[in-house]
Amino acid sequence: MALAEIGLRRPETAPESGANHAVVSAVAELFWGVRLLQRDWESVPEHLSIDATRARRLATRIREFWADGLGCFTELFVLAGRGGHLDDETLDPFFDDLTSLCRAPLERRMLTTEDAADRSRTIARLNELHDDSRTRSAYHRLLESVWEMQEPAWRSGGRAAVRHEAAAWQAQVKRGVPLPTAAFASSCGDVAGMAGEAAAQGRLLAAPTFFGTGFCIVDAGPRTILSSPGERGADGSQRVRAAARAAAARYKALADPSRMAILALCQEQPLTIGEVAKRLDLSQPTVSAHFTALRGAGLVREVDGTRPVRYRLDSGRLDGILGEVRSLVLNEAP
Repeated sequence: MALAEIGLRRPETAPESGANHAVVSAVAELFWGVRLLQRDWESVPEHLSIDATRARRLATRIREFWADGLGCFTELFVLAGRGGHLDDETLDPFFDDLTSLCRAPLERRMLTTEDAADRSRTIARLNELHDDSRTRSAYHRLLESVWEMQEPAWRSGGRAAVRHEAAAWQAQVKRGVPLPTAAFASSCGDVAGMAGEAAAQGRLLAAPTFFGTGFCIVDAGPRTILSSPGERGADGSQRVRAAARAAAARYKALADPSRMAILALCQEQPLTIGEVAKRLDLSQPTVSAHFTALRGAGLVREVDGTRPVRYRLDSGRLDGILGEVRSLVLNEAP
């Protein structure tokens, strides 16, 4: 799919034609903060000022929270849409309502542009948040931890920059420019198509993003919210170079035949370092060093409760890295 994390309920009445509007969306900024840490905390933009140790811990918490192979926290938009928080400039109202939002009934129609697998996983997340109070509390704490890192930059300059950009988009709309055209610096495939369809129905909210590095669209029933870097996304060559550097760094963990063999073995069944060393006829210190690199890339995970520690392949993380290269080289959606 295009990076279109779609969801949210649909009231019985549709918005009036011409309701398309540029907005400031703090929940979209939170989405991008989570996604940046989830994918590669070392490539977080400079304006997200965090220390490396804290970022590493948060990135691990984010990657391990759901562990279901879904690459985005799609459910964030579903929850925000339930409370009418998609165009809030701060997250205080969203966090205040989060418990009740999690416990609200599942929408009759949502996630209409997700494929079947992603839709199923997002619904499973929403059901778990609805049913399990401990999951809700942990989820709340995790989101607040991410926002604590983002909020200083958001308050000191991010929100003002986004307000300025949103006003510029809205001024173009008043001059007769379609909102999707104002929001996009260049064509973005499926995302642009969905934005155009929503705009034709008078349902589009377009939110410039301060922390985002790409384009995200969310079908929220009577509203569809588009998060776009706008003019910051115009320099394609610069974006490609930055993305290539980040992808190359992640691929270093795979650039060794022994590590590839370790991943293949750990895909078959969880194994200890000693068992892998024996199967590959390598010393334990050598295998331990390989596991250090693989753990750093998030490609293997410990199996809970095993002594000695056993490791398994994180197939979702591997798919994410492979998908990232397809996105970079073939201009496909991650």
